[in-house]
Amino acid sequence: MNTRLLLLPLLLALISTVALAQLSATTVGTITGTVVTSEGRPVAGAAVEVLGTVPRLGSYARLDGSYRIRSVRAGTYRLRITAAGFLADTVDVTVRAGGEVAMGLTVKPAPAMATRTDGYKVRGGRGGLAMGDGGTAMVMSAPPPAMAAGAEGSSGSRAIAVESSGASPMDFGEVGDAAPSRSVGASRDATLSRRMSVSKEAPRAATATAPASTTEDRPTTIPDERIEPMPPTEPQRPGQLTAGEWSDLMNWDFWRDVAGSEEFGKHLPYWGFDPSSRISVIAVDGERLVADAEVTLTDGQNGTIWRARTDNRGRAELFVGVAGRPAGTYRVEVRSGESKAFVNNVAAGSTGPVIVKLRDAAASPTTLDVMFVIDATGSMGDEITYIKSELESVIDRVRENHSDRIAIRLGANFYRDQGDDYVVRSFPFTESTFEAIGFIRDNEAGGGGDFPEAVEEALADGIDNHEWSPSARARIMFLVLDAPPHYDEGRIRQIQDLARRAAEKGIRIIPVASSGIDKETEFLLRLLGIYSGGTYTFLTDDSGIGNSHLKPSIGKHDIEYLDDLMVRLIGRWVSDVAISDELRAALR
Repeated sequence: MNTRLLLLPLLLALISTVALAQLSATTVGTITGTVVTSEGRPVAGAAVEVLGTVPRLGSYARLDGSYRIRSVRAGTYRLRITAAGFLADTVDVTVRAGGEVAMGLTVKPAPAMATRTDGYKVRGGRGGLAMGDGGTAMVMSAPPPAMAAGAEGSSGSRAIAVESSGASPMDFGEVGDAAPSRSVGASRDATLSRRMSVSKEAPRAATATAPASTTEDRPTTIPDERIEPMPPTEPQRPGQLTAGEWSDLMNWDFWRDVAGSEEFGKHLPYWGFDPSSRISVIAVDGERLVADAEVTLTDGQNGTIWRARTDNRGRAELFVGVAGRPAGTYRVEVRSGESKAFVNNVAAGSTGPVIVKLRDAAASPTTLDVMFVIDATGSMGDEITYIKSELESVIDRVRENHSDRIAIRLGANFYRDQGDDYVVRSFPFTESTFEAIGFIRDNEAGGGGDFPEAVEEALADGIDNHEWSPSARARIMFLVLDAPPHYDEGRIRQIQDLARRAAEKGIRIIPVASSGIDKETEFLLRLLGIYSGGTYTFLTDDSGIGNSHLKPSIGKHDIEYLDDLMVRLIGRWVSDVAISDELRAALR
């Protein structure tokens, strides 16, 4: 076979990507600057929007007041600046292609107004206008104090030490150049490859405390629906929460030992799962790993058993049902565009991957879908403000790292439980990071009241009620929670079906286990990661933030800052991956 012909499609794709990046650089520019008060103090969280853009472009000021709006087409626009406790304002700006325009923005304080009707106690507001049926009393108060720029806490620095992780099994893909990393002090030195362990002896940062309740700033009663909502809690500095990751799929022998142990083996039948019949598949087209190919497992009698989609390494995970079936041999079929191939007599639970060779497979997709599914019940109150700041950091950095070659779409839902103000509050996929961050900012923790929550309804909404891209480099769902679903036979069957549908759609579920989960919940989350081809992540006590965090039953692992970890995982699934020498040898 002529290797030059095999390399031609890859060369053309590379030329197309470079041309697209060059085209973008010649048609768009960047708006950057700071938002400050008339005294020069930064206004953290101020919204700066470029009016008239589709999708909506904008940014939220960081703690030092800085903002950056990328990928603005050349032209003249109006910027709108809004912040709680300050007057809204607009200014004109001209963006030149390939350039960066600096816009320092100054906002003026606005009097916060609250109202009193007979029988109501007057409270200091933070910029909202309350209107009641009785007499109205205006109360003036100063705007919230601006947060100090670059506050690092009393410790001054964040001590870290490198800890080696457990040995990884053979992988058939080699990641290309890593995405550029940011530098935030010595604690995030690039030489550590952004993977670190927080020293147990490190002093706690002064900010590592759950924010105080703001209920004293709110009216005790809402007179009518015309009241403006109170501003959200002040943003926290990102890069405070600490977390770890453990991939059971990449440590399969360890998983089988844990799942078969007397201590932990009971958790699998508790949820009705048995992934021991795993079949790994790798789809290739010559020297190319085929991403987003449809993979189907059949048995020749009952038809389709499992469906999945390959990731950027050409890998897909198949299972003989969520609860397993009698051992036997099966047929694996792979389709990519008009190209089809199959392998017969595949044994369930085999140790090595099944390699399926395609010809003229579809080009690698250039879309990334990321969804955040977040438990917003009251028990998340110790961490949700910090988590939202971490997510803002993740969104901003992923856009910076990948938007020149990948179309990024963001979606979200926040969920509580039956009987609360809402069960699931959804936000559809959008290419506007400004809108996505705005939605995340607008949600707070509340409600709940018992340990189980409406997890299955949130998953159902996230998997079935959102328009995931029909073709994508990666579809990733971060599931942030601290409680399991309600436990009954119907809900267990629903959870099992949701795991199957996530795999079929190519949605990689990545749980983020927060404070308060138990062992049953840990294993459910790990199972969701296994069946969907995702991984398991968890918050740790190293940050000193929130309540106690459960130690998972896993091997050696690294502790990272949560935003670093999430950015790394997204990069894992969207990076261009070259075929490894090991796989190349197996293809001969």
